[in-house]
Amino acid sequence: MSLYFLPGVPGPGDSRMPIDAVNIADAWRRQVGVAMAAALAAMLHGGILLWFLNRPEPLPVTEATPLPMIDIALSAPPASPLPAAAPPPPQPVQPEKKPDPAPV
Repeated sequence: MSLYFLPGVPGPGDSRMPIDAVNIADAWRRQVGVAMAAALAAMLHGGILLWFLNRPEPLPVTEATPLPMIDIALSAPPASPLPAAAPPPPQPVQPEKKPDPAPV
């Protein structure tokens, strides 16, 4: 199978620049894009590797220390002055008992 790359007819959506020497050939656009993506990925991975190799040493793990104990003492609310002595409530009135009539 043979592939022939022929220049396309310029149209309104054509992204080519007017100077052909500046344009990258259509056949190379994909390869250049893949190469740039691979270079970017390699630089990012290299930067992460450099950071990983030069990061500060983590603090050593030590045994946990016990927390200090806290004593809490609850106190009664402040005493308020007692109100003046109130009069005692009235006693309920009991009906008077009638004496029993004397037997005849």
